[in-house]
Amino acid sequence: MDRTLPTSPTNFHSITSAVGAVTTSGITITIFGGGVGSVVVPFSEVHPNSPESFPISVPAGTTLTMGGSLPVYVWNTNPMATDLLTIQGAPTLSLTRIIGINFLGGDTAIKASSTGQANQIQLLVKDCRFAFNETGVWATGQVGGMGAGDGYVECSVRSAIFGDTIPATTSTPPFQNKPTAGIRFHSLNEVGPGVVGEVIDLTTVGNFVQMAPAPLFVQHDLAANSVTRLVEVFAGSGEATRVEYPGFATGDYTPQTINEAIVSIQGGDWNGGVSNVAGSGGWDVGLLAQAQGVVPVGVPFQSFTCGYQVTMTGATLRKFREEAIYADGTINGRGLLTVNGGSILKTTGSPSAPFDDQRHNGIHAYSIEGYMGIFLANSQILNHRGNGLYAVNGGAHASDESTLELGAPFGIYLDIRKDNIHGNEANGIYLREEHAGPNGFIGGTIHQNPGGLFNIDADNGDFLQPNGQGIINRCAISNNGKAGFRVLANGNDGTLQGPPFEVPSGVAVRLSNSFIWNNPEGGISSTWNTGSAASVTDRKGYYLVPVTHCTLVGNGGPGFDWNIEIDDQDGANAGRCRYERIDPGSLTKYRTNLWNDIFIRDPNIGLAADFGNVLNNGILPSATVVDTGGPYNDDVVAIAGCRGKAFWGGNPFTGSAEMTDTPSIPFAGIGSYVLTSTNPGQFFLAYSGPPSNIIDTTPQYFNVLSPESSDDFNLQGRPGALTGMNDKGADEN
Repeated sequence: MDRTLPTSPTNFHSITSAVGAVTTSGITITIFGGGVGSVVVPFSEVHPNSPESFPISVPAGTTLTMGGSLPVYVWNTNPMATDLLTIQGAPTLSLTRIIGINFLGGDTAIKASSTGQANQIQLLVKDCRFAFNETGVWATGQVGGMGAGDGYVECSVRSAIFGDTIPATTSTPPFQNKPTAGIRFHSLNEVGPGVVGEVIDLTTVGNFVQMAPAPLFVQHDLAANSVTRLVEVFAGSGEATRVEYPGFATGDYTPQTINEAIVSIQGGDWNGGVSNVAGSGGWDVGLLAQAQGVVPVGVPFQSFTCGYQVTMTGATLRKFREEAIYADGTINGRGLLTVNGGSILKTTGSPSAPFDDQRHNGIHAYSIEGYMGIFLANSQILNHRGNGLYAVNGGAHASDESTLELGAPFGIYLDIRKDNIHGNEANGIYLREEHAGPNGFIGGTIHQNPGGLFNIDADNGDFLQPNGQGIINRCAISNNGKAGFRVLANGNDGTLQGPPFEVPSGVAVRLSNSFIWNNPEGGISSTWNTGSAASVTDRKGYYLVPVTHCTLVGNGGPGFDWNIEIDDQDGANAGRCRYERIDPGSLTKYRTNLWNDIFIRDPNIGLAADFGNVLNNGILPSATVVDTGGPYNDDVVAIAGCRGKAFWGGNPFTGSAEMTDTPSIPFAGIGSYVLTSTNPGQFFLAYSGPPSNIIDTTPQYFNVLSPESSDDFNLQGRPGALTGMNDKGADEN
């Protein structure tokens, strides 16, 4: 092994002795592997001539890199595991590089822990391989004691490979620790971000038969209390006296920094290694991201004390046991997860595992008394044992309009655009609002204004976090085992003890420009219940899910005889489909309308009824109300401009000139449909020249509830709602 100094090389026989001689930043230590052919001689603590002393402490600004043609192995043979490398920090960032080394055994292969401002770390791990470590790379920034301040780590892991093989050797082999985590990014600060991480082109190779699930740090919604996770992001508590929007009560939305983990993931092939044999090993979760804050002290409202931002671009995650991605934000913690750039999430769950529509998902999102933002764009979510996206909200902080509690947006906010969600054994998208009383929104968020009034309207940029009513736009959702889009909402509207009104429960997300087909339990299937004892003042929660310019084809089956159903259970106390209790002076109103959509149960004959019994008989208004556009009660789902087959009060659907049950098939290529195909193009409209039939016209009865509908599925601009010339459905011909 050779240690190269700026002026002359000096030879050492162990890594420990080489790094021990480093006295200044900028030193490169070149390590030459030992062995003959494929039989290796590792750097270990039992080497007969030059044993290593673990953990090896690497000075800040030092480079350890492979030299020569033989691979370099560093491993620990001791069952009493210790870390292999620990990275030293410095008062200012100085890049430490670990390049081209194989790490086997040990507790953590490379640990970078910053405990205060005088111990900042900047680390690059490149072209390294990991096997049988409890953790491969662990980067933590945390507040130090005795006034040391916050720690800070920048950690980039590039082209790493996690495997489960040991090379031939004449030396003592490494002790095979059972992996718990591949890469960990933890922020445990008080004032600002503790870790900024990067994972580029991560790869896994192997079966991972022996694994060591470990408990999660905070509360969660996973089926198992202990899991293994390939990449973990965690932001813990923060400081109770430091919230993100300290001036909110006086109308000052200026944010201040809080404890935060920021991680970018680019590319990679994450293979969890789960086979069809129950209990055969493999990773449980691909990406695990959590933030749990604390109750603030010194401010008269709830706000965020910690959070994370994770952005995933162009990665493939497949064959994980429990969830491809699990992400939450709880107890004044906030999470923001972005998955885009052609990322693919597929085949979570062992084929031999029992079916469960609450686990084995592409993405599992959870929030209780926190914020979780899910941003999906140009990604594919395919063939999971559970749902494509499963989101659960357990409630916001209890409050009423006589006090100021919600000083930030709370709930699960969705922004899902141009995604393909196909072939999942449960639902394509499944939203659950679980709180038994008031206090919870899913799909969108709720907050208070400084005067105390509740608001589900977007804040027009006052908050850093996107909020208000969520968005599902330009998506293709098909061939899932249950529904394409399912909602199960509990709770009530907050009027049980009002006025003053309590935080209401509800669902707030708009669907537009999307194709939903061949889902046997309906294209859209929504149910909500009263969460507590029914009374005249205890209404079910809000259902604010307008469907605009969507095309639903061939959905439904035995027991689910519909393209769309909105089931207002416990009918004595109807749910609310309109929300107007918003900031004074605002004209924004949220309503659940079906507007300019195409519904066709059977694409071959186009005659089967499209609307479920509850929607037909109880919620959809009469044809007269449809034609005039109102006024109508807030338990009414209004409809205009749709192509669909319905029966109201026993009378055939005979709406105005902008509503129809003809033509039976308005699509190009009549008779060539393959419902099991995942190509939405088969449901594009047939060209008919200038507006000449009812499919080419648009009602003007309702305000346009989806700004996204100005462009169609392929981002082709529409003439505009006021022209009356927009085509129905997701495709503008």
